[in-house]
Amino acid sequence: MALGIQDYYQMKAELELLKTLAESEEDAVNGRISPVQETFASLREELLERIDISHHEAQTLSR
Repeated sequence: MALGIQDYYQMKAELELLKTLAESEEDAVNGRISPVQETFASLREELLERIDISHHEAQTLSR
């Protein structure tokens, strides 16, 4: 039985989703989770630090 290209990509996407779900379940079982607000606050802080660093580097280079 031959598998069409569309079917192949669909199956590949489904397998990737199942793998992600299995990894997520493992994280939850092992307590590697945190509230979404905490996660986004941490990401926001990291991005703002990167922006500050980039802005500082740009000012230094323009001198």
